Amino acid sequence: METPVRDIIEAILEFEKDPAIWEENMRGMPFWHFLRYELLALILDANGVQGNRHGGWRARPLSDWLPPSPARLAATLRHGPFARLQRSDLLVFNHPRHIFSAQHGGWICPYSGFLLDEVDHSRQVIETPFAGQHYHPNATCDVRYLEWLSRPRLLRGFLSVGTARLVNTLAAAAVAWSRSLAAAAALKPPDADRVVRFAKGTARRALAYYETHNRLLDCVQPRLVLQVVHYVPRNLVMSHLARARGLPVAELQHGWIGQTHLAYAMRRRPLPLTLPSHVLLFGKAWREYADFPWPDSSAPAIGAAWFNRNRRAGGAKARKAQDKRVILFVSQGSIGASLSRFAAEFARHDRDGQFSVIYKLHGGEPSNWRQAYPWLADGRIRVVGAETPIYDLFRESDVQVGVYSTALFEGMGFGLGTYVAPIAGHEAMQPAIRRGLARAVSSADDLVRQLRQDAGWQPDDAALAGLWADDPEGHFRAFVAQCCEGVATPEVGG
Repeated sequence: METPVRDIIEAILEFEKDPAIWEENMRGMPFWHFLRYELLALILDANGVQGNRHGGWRARPLSDWLPPSPARLAATLRHGPFARLQRSDLLVFNHPRHIFSAQHGGWICPYSGFLLDEVDHSRQVIETPFAGQHYHPNATCDVRYLEWLSRPRLLRGFLSVGTARLVNTLAAAAVAWSRSLAAAAALKPPDADRVVRFAKGTARRALAYYETHNRLLDCVQPRLVLQVVHYVPRNLVMSHLARARGLPVAELQHGWIGQTHLAYAMRRRPLPLTLPSHVLLFGKAWREYADFPWPDSSAPAIGAAWFNRNRRAGGAKARKAQDKRVILFVSQGSIGASLSRFAAEFARHDRDGQFSVIYKLHGGEPSNWRQAYPWLADGRIRVVGAETPIYDLFRESDVQVGVYSTALFEGMGFGLGTYVAPIAGHEAMQPAIRRGLARAVSSADDLVRQLRQDAGWQPDDAALAGLWADDPEGHFRAFVAQCCEGVATPEVGG
């Protein structure tokens, strides 16, 4: 089943060749860059191609939003004030989703935490809530919670007549752009009210961050800004402000990069300052998976410390003797409804019960999965949420099935045979399929057939080598030293 995702991406890349859309700005920042990634999601959703990539936080039960104990409130208060901000070499913006580290005795960002442990440079770490709350206990050193600084300024923006006028103008532009894009791709445009709400919220947050981030830069005076997700408003603003001051801004790769991930595709030149100057990749092969706008000199392969530690701890799984092969379905918010139906259909086609099925929910999917995906309420399917790390499931499984995600590539590193379901966005895995890392299936019945024929198949070791660089800690130390010791770093765009 072919999908239009890649065609829509192509339409957007063509659309933004028009320099006029980049001239609509707020405080010198191109408003289009703040819209493009999420506007794509609205278009996909309006046309029934993909669902909400984050699983819809507002649909989560109230219990997910409430702090489980008074201790969480105390920690939030302790990490809130910015008065103790100090001059530091690094200003770090972590991923809001954390993992529990027994080594640290609390929750940390898996992408930056283990790397920051390996450098002696001082740092100030900025974090935002995940699903409405911060993790507790938070083991991140030198952490400050951004909402203490940004929310008062956001409120002030709501009371400003000038801000309201600008926000309305930008929202009108967003609606016009969404309609032009949809017409160019022969698609249904997203609901105008949804576009307006999204555009206004994005503009207000960006304007609030413009003030907070200038203050952060003045207080910390970093030599390097480190981000984990470059394409959210808080980090787009920080990239713009830091690079305007001549500071290097580096994103740590945190997930999958592919042909249908718009945040890693841009043909406009020069590149806007709202992009980071560097992307620190898991491995050099990732440059080939998208219309990657950064030159090789600005995209060094440093590896993934958390993944490497888990792979070393478990190794490629030693296959234990068992009656059934374990099939792991790797979900995501954007394709969760479709993939969960595919998993249920697979279980029905496994009529003689040869396989044991695990369905792993993504961290952004609703915890009340029985209501969201009632077809998974089958005694033959084991549904697993955030309580079980996916690396434990890799060690337990023989095969994984998904559409596109970093987790699929991580599973390959654990030696799992990988099959790509025929769901919107699957074309992004074509490079991996061509390299012998994965295989495509046309239906649930076809998956059952291939699994019976391909027992014991594993990804190609030579192709795996380019995905995960060795010694991420050493590479990271070298990059940070280069930036913080005044050595000139390659620059892009601007």
